[in-house]
Amino acid sequence: MSKPPVVCQLASLAVFMLVAPVGGPARAAAQGRPKKPGSSPIVRPLAGGGGGGGTTYRVTVTPNGTELSEPPNTQNLTVVFTVRNTGTGDAGDSYVFDCSVTYGVTCVSVSPTSAGLNPGESVDVTLTYNTGTSSGSPYLLANGGHANGQGWYYVRLYGAPTITLKNYNGDNQDRSLCLTSGAGEAAAWQCGDLLVTHGLPGFATLGRDRSLTLLYTSAQAVPRPVVAASVEEANVGVPTTVFVRLAVNGVGRDSATYSGWGSQYTPTQRQVVLSHDAMSDASGIYPITLTVRNQYSGGTYDATISDTMIVVNRNASVYGAGWSLAGIEELRLNQPGNKILWIGGDGSAKAYRNVGTNVWQAAAGTFRDTLRYDATAQTYTRTLRHRVQVVFDAQGRHFQTVNRAGQTTQFYWNPTSGRLDSIAVPPAVTSRPVYKFTYD
Repeated sequence: MSKPPVVCQLASLAVFMLVAPVGGPARAAAQGRPKKPGSSPIVRPLAGGGGGGGTTYRVTVTPNGTELSEPPNTQNLTVVFTVRNTGTGDAGDSYVFDCSVTYGVTCVSVSPTSAGLNPGESVDVTLTYNTGTSSGSPYLLANGGHANGQGWYYVRLYGAPTITLKNYNGDNQDRSLCLTSGAGEAAAWQCGDLLVTHGLPGFATLGRDRSLTLLYTSAQAVPRPVVAASVEEANVGVPTTVFVRLAVNGVGRDSATYSGWGSQYTPTQRQVVLSHDAMSDASGIYPITLTVRNQYSGGTYDATISDTMIVVNRNASVYGAGWSLAGIEELRLNQPGNKILWIGGDGSAKAYRNVGTNVWQAAAGTFRDTLRYDATAQTYTRTLRHRVQVVFDAQGRHFQTVNRAGQTTQFYWNPTSGRLDSIAVPPAVTSRPVYKFTYD
């Protein structure tokens, strides 16, 4: 008959000896470790001595890699492991428990520090640890006389996400670069917006037939500029929720809340999109701040990014909501940062930065033209390719277009209503052709 293993405890050194069955091969293992204050090995009878036929020694420690989110620089956090003797036959064993850590986690204690388990039996072990400034893993080590095992948690710390704006250009919106597809007679889809054209009566000048065109763009009728951002959660704990807010001119205007994401087993990067209702905003350049807030049960952590937003709002256009006259440009003066906003007849827009006295340069794009202010004439002149010039008056209204041959198209604005009154086209003869506008 087999004798059970005997576990002995000395005064200052815990020594574990496995006594082999009578007549069996001599097998023994001894481990010594300083006794921790307030703790002592659990001593209990074990089934059999092991070593008989069909006996296999195994131990499992779970969990293995369960992910947790905890606050940084926090002491005495606890996790629980389950140590199970999964051996067979007479594979009773005694285990000493210890802890190990990686990266920004430090170990405090384990309780209990040891246990004797028969096959199929288990014990819960509590590991106490501290977090620092980076994520890490606390490990529980179960060292037995015949088998060892380990389990661990992956602790990711509360923190702010990493954010970047995606496909965003707050300085230049060139609608000629939009993907455009047909949408019926005189209509198209352009950058996802509806575009409709309406031809006006034609005229002939300089040996060619010409005409003006009215354009409708849904983006001008109901302006809703979009801000998209990539949100990366790889280096922080999984938040409960993610709150996103867009502030325009320092005032929170639009927001959304998403369920948290970013475990080590799922994608950690997602794109969030907010559309800004700009119906009440005049055309211009607006400073924006996008805040992405990770919300945890123990606190909130913010990441912010700032840029500018261009708004083209023609909801109250004299030609009708969303309508504009192709080829008629305008300037919006006195924008933030001493910038000037240029707006084209098709709704394209770009910012001009001040680069010298009375000189502004366009944002990067297909051609970086310049604006120059003539203090004597009180006009702004935009110089394009091939020496073509567009001249604006002191209010930023399109005043003249001068081609490279020096031939001038003159625009006249009603001083009372501010509407375009007429266009005088070249050649500059006594009775030059004039295109006259009337409004209902």
